[in-house]
Amino acid sequence: MSAQATAENSAEVVPPEIADLLAKEKVAVEKVVSLKAEKADAGLIKEAVDEMLKIRSLLPPQYQPKKKEKEKKKKGGGADERAAKKEARRLARLKKQGGGDENKVVKDISADMYGDLPLPQSRTNDKSGRIWFHVKNLTTQFADERQGEKVWVRGYAHTVRGQSKFAFIVLRQTLYTVQCVVNDKAAAKWAGKIPSESVIDIEGTVVKLDKPTKATQQDVEIQISKIFVVSRSTTQLPFQVVDAGRSEEEIKALEEKDEKVVRVGLDNRLDNRHLDL
Repeated sequence: MSAQATAENSAEVVPPEIADLLAKEKVAVEKVVSLKAEKADAGLIKEAVDEMLKIRSLLPPQYQPKKKEKEKKKKGGGADERAAKKEARRLARLKKQGGGDENKVVKDISADMYGDLPLPQSRTNDKSGRIWFHVKNLTTQFADERQGEKVWVRGYAHTVRGQSKFAFIVLRQTLYTVQCVVNDKAAAKWAGKIPSESVIDIEGTVVKLDKPTKATQQDVEIQISKIFVVSRSTTQLPFQVVDAGRSEEEIKALEEKDEKVVRVGLDNRLDNRHLDL
């Protein structure tokens, strides 16, 4: 609705100078509408709009054009409307995942499958009740005797290799190592980023292999169902234990194949005996 129409519908008498401005404003509005209908040059349209706004700025507030109700709703209630729609989508998603109960909290299964454990504290009295096994005891006989049974082991992440849907971790305890495999896609993506030499807890099933691995327990592997980081190592270590553990014969064999080999000097090993022991 134009300012002139507003004034005409009003019972009060319009002063002559205001009536003159209203007439000019009406002409300016019609000019803008006409130029837009003709798809005139953008510069001409802008000049006409500026002239119209200039005239309107001279009008008193009661003669200014009223904003459309739709614009008011858009500006005033837009945020609330978006929030309501977002909440409706969330409830629909919860209803779908939770079996129809909108108040049911969907459990994050990742919390039970993988993640970083909280920092252990001396005052903590919680006992996990887990039975731990040593890597050196994981043999084919062990796999036969405990077929399908899940076991817990703790050790260092000797090497970590992530793929799209799998992650391969060689777990080390003292001088013994065993290959571990993560088959869950989400867990594998997380586990593939665990820094080497981190202390990790693994629950899984020990299975026999057709082909031996390079681990000391070469005839078995652990198929991981749960994996947790107890203590995460820094991403930049002075050297990798797997590099320091190579013999001179192994290094020469790799060099003959033109493979890149990292040599760990004696000074470096002596300066970081906590890694080399």
